[in-house]
Amino acid sequence: MDALLKVVEVMVAPLPLYHIFSFTVCCMAMMNTGSQSILITNPRDVPAMAKELSQFRFTAMSGLNTLFVA
Repeated sequence: MDALLKVVEVMVAPLPLYHIFSFTVCCMAMMNTGSQSILITNPRDVPAMAKELSQFRFTAMSGLNTLFVA
């Protein structure tokens, strides 16, 4: 039973889930694999996002070029 509850992947989701790419990758794919998603509600506030992400060891992050440049 414990093996079913183990989180293998942790993905950062800084995109709105109403967008089809984010919904598919960050929500549906991660839920399908039983992994954890970290939802960033305001990715434009880069210092706050960095502070939030420093609390987690994540394995993947989706995003747009403008987010990665920031």
